[in-house]
Amino acid sequence: MKALLFTDNGKSSIADLKKPAINDFELLVQVKACAICGTDIKLDRGSGTKLTKHGIKNMIFPRITGHEISGIIEDKGKQVKDFEIGERVNITPVIPCMKCSYCKIGRLEMCDNKVIFGFDIDGGFAEYIRIPEIAIKAGCINKITSKLSFEEATFVEPLAVVLNSQERSKVKTGDSILIIGAGPIGILQVQIAQYNKASKIIVSEIFEERLKFAKNFNPDALINSKNDNIIDAVFNLTKGDGVDVVMICASDKNMFAQSLKITKKLGRINYFAGLPKDDSMISLDANLIHYNELEITGTSDSTPHQSRKAIELLNSGKVKVNNLITHKYSLEKYFEGLEMAKSGKAMKVVINI
Repeated sequence: MKALLFTDNGKSSIADLKKPAINDFELLVQVKACAICGTDIKLDRGSGTKLTKHGIKNMIFPRITGHEISGIIEDKGKQVKDFEIGERVNITPVIPCMKCSYCKIGRLEMCDNKVIFGFDIDGGFAEYIRIPEIAIKAGCINKITSKLSFEEATFVEPLAVVLNSQERSKVKTGDSILIIGAGPIGILQVQIAQYNKASKIIVSEIFEERLKFAKNFNPDALINSKNDNIIDAVFNLTKGDGVDVVMICASDKNMFAQSLKITKKLGRINYFAGLPKDDSMISLDANLIHYNELEITGTSDSTPHQSRKAIELLNSGKVKVNNLITHKYSLEKYFEGLEMAKSGKAMKVVINI
């Protein structure tokens, strides 16, 4: 089979490999689509040392990458009961152990022993992917209907993480929310904020093209933070009150601290985006947190339950992602797709396998 293979020197190439073999407790999925995300761009930045600096760890090389995956069940082990050959499925990439202290309290995304497709085990930039028994038992394989294209189903993982972030930030009816970053994650944040019945949704972005794109999803206000002072703009839009929630979905280091200044008393701030591991230190005004009783949370993963919720929202049309897929490439042209994703000219690049 054809697959994108990373080696321990950070090099990647399209390789010819054997189709994975499965045992009686596993599934074999024919991959139909796998999307390129920001992590895949980080992986392409060079050596193993750089990979570690950008927070990607525990990879054992060589490795097939890709973790936003959908496909069709090609084969099943004799002991697999709940799936049939030919069924369409989405794969939740984070596999919790179901045994550690975090799993026992329901925080599966924080599992101490989690295994991740595309990092710890082979991922979806390949014609076939082996699904281990632990992934099936943890509920990481979800059936999808024909209502959802394979390309649209690649959004289940990022949408599930967005759901987690708004649950962590307690977004509710009547909240005002500022979303920093109008990339694919920012657009998903807009739609989930609308689903959660936020009363005012503001989007901030430095690229005018992305702001124009975001306008199609009907936020209440747009801010070009490259040209306008974001603090002044937010106070103007909220009559001096600030917002209830800030979702930081772009690695703008200044906003990690400035967000405290535009959040109302009892407000919530979510660090959705990360920073480079060697440049992640920021200075915060602790008094703003203290006197205004602010809450700061982070979000990096999601649970199988949130993936199932994401599928429901996509199936129902309450979240629309088709327009976010701006570029499609075959696996053989993966590197063209990667360059497009790195250029910032695309919203979402999907590899059709």
